Amino acid sequence: MKKKLIAVLTVLLCVVASLSAESVKHYTNKSKGYDGWVTMEKMGNTAEEELEGYEEEFIAYMEGILGSAFPEVEELDEETQWLISKALSSAKSKKGDVVLLMCTEEEDSAEGTLVLVIVKSGSSNYYWCAFHADEESVSALDELM
Repeated sequence: MKKKLIAVLTVLLCVVASLSAESVKHYTNKSKGYDGWVTMEKMGNTAEEELEGYEEEFIAYMEGILGSAFPEVEELDEETQWLISKALSSAKSKKGDVVLLMCTEEEDSAEGTLVLVIVKSGSSNYYWCAFHADEESVSALDELM
């Protein structure tokens, strides 16, 4: 089981370094004043990867690995939570989906909130860990790999 977790983590780290602009979407909610961009990459599903029931352990591993390159975000603000929910909903994410999202204020920004999500149920119920990403921390990730 631990080997499978490590293999999945390795793939995830590769994807972090290469989030593509092809998957970027713009979301806005004028009444709340929310406006942001989300780059999203679905990594797989815990059932497909035989990791079902290990979601919390997976998130803890990711916090440890990504925490060495990125400053951790302790709490998601309301706008980031809204962006995540909108992105998960529009991608029709389902229970067990492992998704990596980069939430930014501008389309081509290297600065934002990097969020790893495992969907529990629906687009607003998920395990998560989040980190502040900027050009310096992305460079640190490149060195880590």
